[in-house]
Parts: sequence; C-alpha cells; structure tokens
Amino acid sequence: MSLNNFQNIDLVIPVFNEKNNILPLIDYTISTLSSVFRQINFIFVDDGSTDDTETLIQQLTIQNAGVKLKYIRLSRNHGKDLAIKCGLDNSSSFLCAIIDGDFQHPPDKIIEAVEKIKEGFNIVNIEKREYSVGSTYKRIGSFLFHKIINLLSGNEMPLSDFKLLDIKAVNIIKEFKEINYFNRGIVSLIGLKSANIAYVPNKRTFGTSKYSLNKLIGLAVDSLISVSVRPLRVSIYCGLIMSTISFIYGLYILIEKIFMGQPIPGFATLGAALFFLGGIQLLFLGIIGEYIGKTFMESKKRPQYIVDYIKDVR
Repeated sequence: MSLNNFQNIDLVIPVFNEKNNILPLIDYTISTLSSVFRQINFIFVDDGSTDDTETLIQQLTIQNAGVKLKYIRLSRNHGKDLAIKCGLDNSSSFLCAIIDGDFQHPPDKIIEAVEKIKEGFNIVNIEKREYSVGSTYKRIGSFLFHKIINLLSGNEMPLSDFKLLDIKAVNIIKEFKEINYFNRGIVSLIGLKSANIAYVPNKRTFGTSKYSLNKLIGLAVDSLISVSVRPLRVSIYCGLIMSTISFIYGLYILIEKIFMGQPIPGFATLGAALFFLGGIQLLFLGIIGEYIGKTFMESKKRPQYIVDYIKDVR
C-alpha cells in the first residue's frame, strides 16, 4: 500500500438547510486535516435545501491550493442516505470520509481512523458511544432502533454514518443501485474488514435536527425492510405461537366442560381474542405490504437520485 494513497482524501458531506454550519465546518476541517493530507476534497451534496445553503456555497472562494470543493445540488430532498450515495458516487480518492454537515462529527477523529486503514482495514466506523445529545425521545429511540435492527439484520450495524472508507469499499458501494438505500446497512453488508473507534458528538451550535418523530419512524421502517426479511419470518413465528396457544386454550376449555362441568366462557373472551388476533393480522399484513411496495418501486428501475447541477468551487 503506497504512502501516496494517504495524501489525498475526499469528504462526503450531505447537507440540508445547514447554512450556518458550513463555514465553521470547512475552516475547522482544513485547520485539522491540512497537516496530514496534501489534498482535501470537499464533496457537499445539497439534499434540496430551502435556506441560503446553495447561495452560500456558490459564493465561496477557495484560496488554498490543497483544498478543492465540489457542490452537488440534488433536484429535491431525496433523504440523507441517497445524498451520501451521491457523494460516494463522485468520490475518486483512495480515502473517503462521510461526515455530517451539522458539525456534530469531530473531523479530528478522521486522523485516528486513517491509522486503522494503514493497518489493513477497509472501513473504519466512527461510532457514537454516548446518547447525551438530543431530546429524550430521540436518545431512547436511537438506542432501541439500533438494538432492534441489529437483532433483525443479524449484523452488528454501526451506530453512525460517520466513517472512513478506502477506495475498495467505495467502489463496491457504487455498485448498489436500489432506491431504498440504507447506507449503514450496505456498509455492514459488504463484509470487508472493518474497525470501530468511538467519538462523543458535539452539541449543535446552529440549526436543529431535520428529523421529526414521523420521519424517524419512517426511517426506522425503511431501514428494517432494506436490510433483512426477518420481519416476515417473525410473522411466521407469531402465527405458530398464536395457533399453539389457541389450540391449548381450546383444549383446556373442552377439558373443563367435560370433566369439571364449567360453562364455556362467553362473548367477552371470544371478542378479546378476535380483536387481538385481528390486530396481529393487520400488523403483519402491513409488513408484507411494505415489502411488496418496496419491491414494486424497485422494479421500475428509476434512478436513485436526480442531480440538478454540479459545480466546482474555486
């Protein structure tokens, strides 16, 4: 592995209404990484921002010869994961880091991650170990989401999109063309040699999280469906368990009636059982419907994302 490979780095940064965080992020990143890399290539992917993010980046001037900035404007909001995929598709350096545009990912951790790549790893997951940032429901929801998705996917999935990839990993990821793209799941799926290091997220200085509760629930559903078919298997197991319980309960009632002369329970027991089973059936019909819907959308072979324009900032 040539040392020249470690002189250049691409930074894929998805942004959505982050006008106040962009300049501090660029300045701090350059001051942190310029002593390590000869060339730093920023790849900003604007996921349909409606504030002045577009104007701000277009008006930037880069005076440092060792810094390049590419601005990719998507035609609309496609979601963070597809914005990341767009950035990876435009990466060509041996090293590529994915970093959020809200300045909560500390860029200095990239230097530590580079040492892991030099040791022979293809992927370095920079994982959030502390759930001390954000509202209570988001902290609890994030923790439960990762526990559930790791259980259902069968893989230990990284807790964050913050990571460093070598060109082998990036080129493999470029081959994935599904619309329902979940970056953390794909990185976990490709199975290359990976390492983990920890970071503590910075508190937001400007702006707020773009994920409402509804969006977080939608993201969780899409993520689970994109990485595994185990939810469908859970429906089979639940059906078997409920059938077994129903059979045993029915046998118990029959024995009570024949040998103990107990009256058979009336409508209340029957109604509760019907409502419960009806709810279970609707739940798993919904899960099956989600899989069918995603399959239908994938069968259309639509592009993953649509780029409005690309501009190299000088």
